[in-house]
Amino acid sequence: MKNLITILLLVILLPVIAIAQDFEVDGICYNIDQYDYYLSGAIVTYNLNNSYSGDVIIPSTVIYNGKTYTVNGIGKKAFYGCGGLTSVTIPSSVKSIGEYAFGACASLNTLNFNAVYCEDLSYNVYNVENTSSYYGSNITTINIGENVQRIPAGLAYHLMKLKSITIPSSVTSIGNSAFCCCGLTSITIPSSVTSIGNSTFQHCTGLVSVVMGNSVTSIGNSAFMDCDYMTNVIISDSVTSIGDCAFYGCNSLTSITIPKCITSFGKYVFSGCI
Repeated sequence: MKNLITILLLVILLPVIAIAQDFEVDGICYNIDQYDYYLSGAIVTYNLNNSYSGDVIIPSTVIYNGKTYTVNGIGKKAFYGCGGLTSVTIPSSVKSIGEYAFGACASLNTLNFNAVYCEDLSYNVYNVENTSSYYGSNITTINIGENVQRIPAGLAYHLMKLKSITIPSSVTSIGNSAFCCCGLTSITIPSSVTSIGNSTFQHCTGLVSVVMGNSVTSIGNSAFMDCDYMTNVIISDSVTSIGDCAFYGCNSLTSITIPKCITSFGKYVFSGCI
């Protein structure tokens, strides 16, 4: 009976394994994007044969059996548990990154992010429920490409070893919680950015300096909440809306410049500030 059960399990599982990856090119495995109307899109998936390691550069297009596929996304757990992975370069074509895509990558320290317009990331893309180094918190560098238009929600969520980042002038918006709970000490928001999302820099306890460009029109709820060491903020004259609790709990804040053009001022914006 035991042998019969084993055989049945193998019969059931083999088809699943067979279709887990549709093709492999240059060491990177892909699934055909079933949501692409013309089936000309591909999504990076996990490697059944060998773990990804070293510096992985994902191409924007890939050719298989004479057909060109656009790399639209990185699938759920695509690089999960790849202990030898040190860096990943994401191409401009990527529009989505799945849950736990970079989870449990103990050696991953650099992310080259070139996705022009990527959907919001889930907050567990690095699997940082546990903040030990095993769970992806060793990322120290995120390089944002010069053509990126939007920084998606959750891009650097809980990356405590990320101390600095350069936002290029191509970026027009920063998503919710994009840098929440990370280790940034300073940030310059370029003039191209028009909106800062909710909780974008919340609980960045080491953040001291913020330079805000002159095109920002809205600062979201809790955008800088609990930035304990931030001492002063100059809000640009272009800002017309500041959300609830935007600077709540910024205990070291001693000075703030508020423009006259504010038309919407949320609740508890500066509560808890000494």
